[in-house]
Amino acid sequence: MQQVNRYFRFAKISEARFRHLLRCFALDLSATQTAKMTGISVRSVNPIFQRLREKLAQECEKISPFSGDLEADESYFGPHRVRGKRGRGAARKTIVFGLLKRDDKVYTQIMSNLSRAALQAVIRNHASFDSRFTRTVGVATTAWLIWATHDTFASITGTTNLPSE
Repeated sequence: MQQVNRYFRFAKISEARFRHLLRCFALDLSATQTAKMTGISVRSVNPIFQRLREKLAQECEKISPFSGDLEADESYFGPHRVRGKRGRGAARKTIVFGLLKRDDKVYTQIMSNLSRAALQAVIRNHASFDSRFTRTVGVATTAWLIWATHDTFASITGTTNLPSE
């Protein structure tokens, strides 16, 4: 059986239609809008868009290790004011942790908590060993870096320029 679409294996749509879907994906149109424009059902467009997102994520992960001077920060997104608990642990706030390399790349990840182990895992996966943290802004990331031991900090960043505890 001859393959109909060389870009998307086992797809039952032509290459021209797939390219049209890809253009709609690049324009950030929803699956419903794309389905209306192309005449393909939403149930067919959704899995194609999902596979495109997964492929993009894989390609981004390949180039991910940051090196050089990095900055770490966490931010809280959500409602301005919620009755009840105040401050960092306020209800319905989404925690986003990020690594920044000046004039180059940014990596962000939604976190369930900002424990030391969780921060170490993100930094270990996305920062190379020759990285150095020049500035941290957030309360949790600053506290983590201040209280980090020499061994832990050295194993993550490759430097030992922290004062002893």
